[in-house]
Amino acid sequence: MIPQAQLTAMTAAVLDKCDALDGVMDGLIENPLDCQFDIDSFACNATNSVLNSTTCLTTAQLGAAKSIYKGPTRPDTGAEIYPGFSFGSESSWLLQEGSLADDYAIPLIQNLVFDDVGYNARNFNFASDVDRVDHTASPRIDAISPDLSSFECKGGKILVTQGWADQFNAATWPIQHMSDIEKTTGHIDDWFKLFMVPGAGHCGANPAYPHVPATYATLAALVEWVENGHRPLQLLSTGPLDGSNTTRKLCPWPQTAHYIAGDKDDWASYRCKTTKK
Repeated sequence: MIPQAQLTAMTAAVLDKCDALDGVMDGLIENPLDCQFDIDSFACNATNSVLNSTTCLTTAQLGAAKSIYKGPTRPDTGAEIYPGFSFGSESSWLLQEGSLADDYAIPLIQNLVFDDVGYNARNFNFASDVDRVDHTASPRIDAISPDLSSFECKGGKILVTQGWADQFNAATWPIQHMSDIEKTTGHIDDWFKLFMVPGAGHCGANPAYPHVPATYATLAALVEWVENGHRPLQLLSTGPLDGSNTTRKLCPWPQTAHYIAGDKDDWASYRCKTTKK
C-alpha cells in the first residue's frame, strides 16, 4: 500500500510539472495525456535528497504506482484488462483499496462470480478468472457495446462527462469507448460528445481539488442539441467545493481548454483547441 502522504506528494509533484501546459498555473492538469512525469523521481535512494523518508517510494511502492498508472493486464497474453489511472489522480488512490474494493468489487466477485462469500479476493487470477467474470458478471452489469447505430438512427444524442481525477474509474476508458463507437458506427460528431473534466472526481467533485467547479451545464446543452440541432461546442462548469465563483470551460474531446488572457478563474478566459487523441 502507498500511504496518503506519498500519494498527496505525488500529485503535488505532477502538478508542479504539468500544471502550466494549458498556459496558466491554476492547480489543474488540463490534459494528463500531455503530461510527461517520471515517477522514478520518487524512488527512495541515497542520491535522492529532495524527498524524505515519509515521501519517497520504496521499490515495491514504486512498482505498485507504475501498475496503477498502466492498469491491469493479463499475465498470460499481456492484453489490457482495464486502463490505468491518470497523472493527477494519485491523491485519491486509497479509495480504490478501501470503499471501491470492500463495497463493490469484492462482494461482486464473492456473490456473483464465485458464489462463495468466503472467497479470498487476493487469490483472484487475472488470467483465467477474468474470463469467468466476463461470462458471469459482465452480461448483468456491463453496457459497453460500441454498436449504438440503432440509437443514432432514431435521432438520439449522447453527452458524456468524465473527470480526469476520478477516484474510481480510469479516466481514459470513455475516450477508448468513444473511439470504439466511432469505428463501429463510422461517425459520431453529429450525435455523441465527450467532455473531459480536469480535476473532477467520480460523477462530480473530487475533494482533492476543491477549487474545481463541479456542476456542469449538460442538460441545457443536451436540450439545445436535441430540440434545435445545435451541437455543444463548450460547456460551462460552476459551483466548486470551496464556495468560490470560479467557472471553467469544458471542451468536447479531443479539444481542451487553453488560457488566452484575463481572469484565470473565469471560463471566458479560455478557448477550446484540438489536442492529441
